[in-house]
Amino acid sequence: MSKMLTELMAERDALNERIANFKPLTHSLAVKKLHTYVAKYTMTAEELFPTHYQADTDYETAPEMPPDFWEEGIPEFEYEDTFGYTLIAVLKAQRNELNAEIHAIRREALERARAFIREYDFYEEDVFPSIEK
Repeated sequence: MSKMLTELMAERDALNERIANFKPLTHSLAVKKLHTYVAKYTMTAEELFPTHYQADTDYETAPEMPPDFWEEGIPEFEYEDTFGYTLIAVLKAQRNELNAEIHAIRREALERARAFIREYDFYEEDVFPSIEK
C-alpha cells in the first residue's frame, strides 16, 4: 500500500532537515572509520584503488572481483539422502551458494567503501599509509 501524500511530505521535510544539519566527519575520524571497515572486510589497496581508476571516472568502471564459485555448476535437482550419506554434488552446491552470498556481501562492502572514499576525497595513502610506491 502506498503512503499518503502527507506522510511522504513529512518524510521529505525530515530528510531536508537532516541534510541542512549535516556535519561531515573530521578527516581523522573518517580515516579511522574507514580503517575499521577495511579491516573488517579484509579489503586490499588494489580492490579499493584499482590501478586504472581515475578520480573523475565513475567507480562502476573499476574491475569487478571475478567470481570463482561456478566451477561445478548447481545441480538441477536435489539428491535424496538415500544412504544416510551426503553426496559430494550436494556439498559442492551448498558451497557454491555460500560463495555467491559471500561474493555479494564483499561487492557491496567494496562499493560502500569506495563511496566513502569519494565523499571524503581520500587517497590510497590515507587508507593504506604503510604502502610505498
